[in-house]
Amino acid sequence: MALESHSSKIYDVQIGGYSLRLKANQGTQKVEQLIQAVEERVQESLKNNKNISMQKALILSCLNLAEDHFALKEQALQEINQLESKLQSISALLKSEQKA
Repeated sequence: MALESHSSKIYDVQIGGYSLRLKANQGTQKVEQLIQAVEERVQESLKNNKNISMQKALILSCLNLAEDHFALKEQALQEINQLESKLQSISALLKSEQKA
């Protein structure tokens, strides 16, 4: 059984003309930023695909956001790996200086 956070708030929002009730732990400003980002993607999908339905625009927007998410995640993991490699090099250098 999942525990619910007591700090969750309910937000009534509209995305792509659809009314939704969201439950979120973020503050109002963060929720507004998220809604705006999604709405911008929906409008972009509609602009780039003139004969597309709103439902398909929403799905395309979700896929585009997911693609961005995975790209950023991959970039972050690469940067972490680079930092770990540098840290290992520095650690090895410090150990060799201590022995000398």
